[in-house]
Amino acid sequence: MKDLLIIAQRPLLRVFSAGWVFAQLFLGSELCAVQGESKGNSKEKSKAQEQAEAAQPNVSAKNAKAERAADSTSPSNGGLNPTASEGAMPSDLIEARYKLGMMALSKNDLEGAIGDFSKVLEWNASHLGALVNLGWIAQRKKDWVESEALMRRAIAVASNNAAVWLGLGLAVLEQSKLDAAIAAFAQVVALDPKNARGHRFFGLALGRRGWIQAAEEELRRSLEIEPDDAGAHFNLAVFYLQRKPVAIELARRHYYRALDLGFGSDPAIEEILKSAASQPKGGGLSEGAAGAEAGKGGVSQRDSN
Repeated sequence: MKDLLIIAQRPLLRVFSAGWVFAQLFLGSELCAVQGESKGNSKEKSKAQEQAEAAQPNVSAKNAKAERAADSTSPSNGGLNPTASEGAMPSDLIEARYKLGMMALSKNDLEGAIGDFSKVLEWNASHLGALVNLGWIAQRKKDWVESEALMRRAIAVASNNAAVWLGLGLAVLEQSKLDAAIAAFAQVVALDPKNARGHRFFGLALGRRGWIQAAEEELRRSLEIEPDDAGAHFNLAVFYLQRKPVAIELARRHYYRALDLGFGSDPAIEEILKSAASQPKGGGLSEGAAGAEAGKGGVSQRDSN
């Protein structure tokens, strides 16, 4: 049956877009996703959060743009260096520059956003919003190593933030660092038990490790929270096909539910289900048959977003 789930052969499909969707949460207001840390899992606020909340920007976008132009001779990646300048920069100017980065991000101007967020980090190396947004941009560029480094810096600022742990989990999962991914997603669901995406990716990481029963449990929890999650239905179908004996009807139910929700079809699973339907009544589908069919088609875990 190990041929059924080719989980180390190719990266998790569209995992990057999940990060990018989350990055868009920052567009509404300053640090909105960061400030909503797991619905009050901790009453303590990080220093960076306190600075952001205390700031009442009175610097116009025009002046901030002028400031950005004046900094154009600086290295574009200077802000990724954790060393901040000696003189303290006024918090309102920092937040005005951060807002420029958010505006650039909303316009899909990644290089402009990188420049603005990097400058924010030059002034305040612990600015949580800048760290996390740079981390998600790195994921969009599929620079998983850089994203991991940024997310780890963000965790040092806000270790009780489920969203930051999710970002770290995605970055290390794409590098096949399964132990680190499992630990990160475990933190997500511990801090925010109602985080459907956290349970889903926790299940995927556990499945890659080969812990199928635990993976099934996490995907079922994900569906309890978000019943119309097509990716969770699809991957649960894949896991049911690895049971001994194969849970063909459960797999069929979740696979076709995923299709109803808009998930793409999988030829290997289609062939397995077709083969099972052609078996004599009561004959079922043997483990060997399922494994042989899957070996031909290359069934693997996938995710919808």
